[in-house]
Amino acid sequence: MAEQCRQHVLRLGKGLPGIFKTESAIARPEDRATLKRELAQAESLGTTADGKTIYLWQRNGQEEAPILRELGRLREIAFRAVGEGSGKRRDTDSFDDDYLHLILWDDEDLEIVGAYRFIPTAMREPEALYSYSLFHYDDKMRDILEHGIELGRSFIQPRYWGRRGLDYLWSGIGAYLARYPHYRYLFGPVSISGGLPPAARDLLVAFYRLWFPATHPLAASRRPYPASLPEVLAQFGGEDYVEDLTRLKSLLGNLGCGIPPLYKQYSELCEPGGVQFIDFGSDPSFNNCVDGLVLVDLCYLKANRYQRYIEAHLQPSPQPSP
Repeated sequence: MAEQCRQHVLRLGKGLPGIFKTESAIARPEDRATLKRELAQAESLGTTADGKTIYLWQRNGQEEAPILRELGRLREIAFRAVGEGSGKRRDTDSFDDDYLHLILWDDEDLEIVGAYRFIPTAMREPEALYSYSLFHYDDKMRDILEHGIELGRSFIQPRYWGRRGLDYLWSGIGAYLARYPHYRYLFGPVSISGGLPPAARDLLVAFYRLWFPATHPLAASRRPYPASLPEVLAQFGGEDYVEDLTRLKSLLGNLGCGIPPLYKQYSELCEPGGVQFIDFGSDPSFNNCVDGLVLVDLCYLKANRYQRYIEAHLQPSPQPSP
């Protein structure tokens, strides 16, 4: 080990990659007044019950983009906290430039609470989508793309965990869907941390493959996650969803972890048949997390979720004059 450490330092001194994987220090935060000023120019989708504002922001060719720099900084903080992340000072990529960003802003603390990155896909070729870098799309995916929105890179910064931040972001998505109701599908990669024990990752993939299977082979991972082993599948009966979910939670609890919040959120959105996990694959560029490609058919959205996320943002129809 001592010799490896010496070689690591020598390589770094020569400007070469080290032997050991290292992470860059997180970037410094952006000026809060600047963030507030920039967001004030973005479209507001509404406010939350506790006064936070939901903004729709896009870079639109801006040379200086403090909003994007801060999003990248906070993403990296949030993702590293759960064993993911890019290892860079900020988690940003080329897709950030023209994707839309749904941003939850706390005006009292002058903080970005969290954000979702998304793009309507009807006018884009599959090759221009982030998810395409992780999954091959079948021709049958065309109908989804024509009526869909790709979601991804969602985060809530750790100081706001447990404060309904994720629920508020979904309210923002609902506000967008209330304005543009012709979209039927939501889809995108949802990650399982590479920092979870392998047994936990296997259990999660097996459970969601079993209870939320793809009805058609719409896509295939470029780095497929191994098929679920019989002994893992044997942990679930496959006949009673609640019973199997309880079993999953118990098994994960024994391993010191739980169901990732986004997996929990997606699985509770729709009536049976409305949510599918099309395929699972490994993502070495994102700290070896596991990506599940989720597909949500909004025609199956549960009534209470529709009321909570979409109906709340619908403008009342004007009443005829007496």
